[in-house]
Amino acid sequence: MLPARAELSLRLKAPLRAPEEAVRDYPEFDSEELLELAGLVRRVPVRAYASDPARPADMTNVLLSGAEETVRAAFERAGWVGADGRSPASVGRTVKAIVVHDAYRRAPMSELLVAGRSPDLPLQKGGNSYEKRHHIRLWRYGTWRSNPLWVGAATHDIAVGLDWRRMRLTHRINARIDSERDKVVHDLLFTACADAVEWLERPAAPVRTVTATGEPVLTAGTTAALRLPACPELGPGAMAGAAPQWGNAFTRYLRRQVLVVRSDLLRANNIWSAYDVGRLAWLGIRGRRAAAEHWPTLGPATGPTGSPLPPD
Repeated sequence: MLPARAELSLRLKAPLRAPEEAVRDYPEFDSEELLELAGLVRRVPVRAYASDPARPADMTNVLLSGAEETVRAAFERAGWVGADGRSPASVGRTVKAIVVHDAYRRAPMSELLVAGRSPDLPLQKGGNSYEKRHHIRLWRYGTWRSNPLWVGAATHDIAVGLDWRRMRLTHRINARIDSERDKVVHDLLFTACADAVEWLERPAAPVRTVTATGEPVLTAGTTAALRLPACPELGPGAMAGAAPQWGNAFTRYLRRQVLVVRSDLLRANNIWSAYDVGRLAWLGIRGRRAAAEHWPTLGPATGPTGSPLPPD
């Protein structure tokens, strides 16, 4: 059985048509608040920066207003967790997760800076593999209407590669970062902790650029602003910690052993390990080529008047 708040990705074979009564509008800011936010978002840093070496990295694309305890509670309800610091223990867990294709829910995140500061809240939501995870870094950035303001940079890790400049394993991201921004928005709305949301234009934001590791980035340049006043009390049984277990104890034990043996035969052998090392090396080479190919033409100076985004 999957744990509570586990996330599934479904691929539809036909269009999904929801009844009209099931479609709800997004909660909105009032006109005065929108005017203030439009001016505020133009003063917020557009990019986070890598510290070693200093290069433009992820784009900021989320703006939150709310107390720290509310922000933490909202993400926790949506199944997000923090990140472990870099240490010999976390490096060992990372290597193990890669080798055996296991998850590492609190995997470390590389350090990025906004206004010269490390993130105050690094958060992530992983799947059943180290290679893929949703993640966001949040920086405290002053206040708005007496509430703490948070600037976030959200990206979706989709594969593992090798950073040749630092000789370190790194994640490759989904280039269309607006999808991850909206993923964060929908997760927070689902928790009922947010009472207003709006997508704001940023004229100074590039629509085509690359990260510090050479990953291409495509975006409409907008940022999502949400207000998190408080998380409502949960009713009995809401967000329950454990789902009903399938079968009796012997059936569950037998099933677990079958899955372990199958995993050992398919993955825990020298042939698979050699393939995995070669795959990571090839991804690293591709990432290095992407950096050389994209950096000269898709630098941070590219503005929203550049070429239109390619179709999906």
